[in-house]
Amino acid sequence: MTDSVAVIGAGPGGLITARWLSAQGFEVTIFESGTELGGQWTGAPGRSGVWPDMHANTSRILTAFSDLSHDGTATFPSNRDVHHYLRRYAEMFDLVPRYGAEVLRLSRGWIVETSNGSEQFDRVVVASGRFQSPVIPAVPGLDTFAGEVGSTFAFRDPDRYRGKRVLVAGCAVSALEIATANARMHGLENRIRLLESDLLGAVEGERFDAIVSNPPYIPESDRSSLHAQVREYEPASALFAGVDGLAIYERLIPQAYAALKRDGLLAMEIGSGQREAIAALLGGWEDVRFVDDLQGIPRVALAKRAD
Repeated sequence: MTDSVAVIGAGPGGLITARWLSAQGFEVTIFESGTELGGQWTGAPGRSGVWPDMHANTSRILTAFSDLSHDGTATFPSNRDVHHYLRRYAEMFDLVPRYGAEVLRLSRGWIVETSNGSEQFDRVVVASGRFQSPVIPAVPGLDTFAGEVGSTFAFRDPDRYRGKRVLVAGCAVSALEIATANARMHGLENRIRLLESDLLGAVEGERFDAIVSNPPYIPESDRSSLHAQVREYEPASALFAGVDGLAIYERLIPQAYAALKRDGLLAMEIGSGQREAIAALLGGWEDVRFVDDLQGIPRVALAKRAD
């Protein structure tokens, strides 16, 4: 007798599981609480964190199952491309979920209860996904902020932010894409280019009139002395730069020299007590000077390329 398997969820994980179980002779039933397959890639409000301009951050070669290639040519497929691909996959292997079948309870003996009744299966695979709710960090004071606080999970249209001052917090691709959408809304897409890069690696070979940087500059040895609100809630990669706090400057300064035009300006925020070390790293530059902050501490280093 053929074993029966309930697959809960018709996203990518559920579809590939159902396809291969079916190929091995199992009798598979796919339960999907939504109205279409695709999981996150449906873009359904309240159920998906995919926004209209979102693209996959893996190539179409990697964002594919081994038994079906993408039919497009984009290196990084759009969310619509991925959703189209998943529908093609389901059609190719005759995977037909039961839509609107939200699983309310799963009991021993593998009894699956939905709003339409109960069924018993020999085996169950739970593929309901883990990106169903936004995660907003516990930032002190956020609960008393008078403005709107949201997550990329709920982002759909930049128009709702028109005319507002918006802070996009985060160092992931989603922050870049949403900032790009906001720039496009304001007609600035031809004046602003947003890139994910390790320092200047993404613009190697290009030349600039000015480079401005606010890099991490805190020594690892100062970690324990930082205020708890900084130490516990800021990402370490945005704070610390090696034993002496100079690790990023040691890489950035020669890269900036190569990337600047003649007389091009480099401006960098620096840490307390780092003036002499930064001045030494800027040996060979012209017009090296430092600007103090309101407490009289050297806070900004300025220098021009010499040739």
